[in-house]
Amino acid sequence: MSFFYYSPNKLISYLFKNTQRIRVNCWYCNTDAILDLSSGGSARYWICQRCESENFRDEQGQVMDPIVPSKCTKPPKITDYRPYISDPNKPTLCNECQKAQALILYLSEGFIPDDENVRLDVYL
Repeated sequence: MSFFYYSPNKLISYLFKNTQRIRVNCWYCNTDAILDLSSGGSARYWICQRCESENFRDEQGQVMDPIVPSKCTKPPKITDYRPYISDPNKPTLCNECQKAQALILYLSEGFIPDDENVRLDVYL
């Protein structure tokens, strides 16, 4: 009787452990993919099937510089590929980069070169 009392939780955890998948995003081509963790891999290192780039993440999920791979490590296989469809309402840059870009555009709008020999009518 005690076997059946504890076995459903163990059975459920065993079943879901073998089919655990997570969504990952390639840093290089911004493509979403589904990563199968049951193959022994992790979300810290995988190869994008679209652009074939190696993606490395640290413990917090931040992008890392590529490390020298060892000969015995295989990256986990991507089980599902979905082409990236960009959302026109979603900005491509983060808030800080958008502010910096707006500042650069604002400052460069009124720029006139100091060189008197430049013919501005050619460029305008």
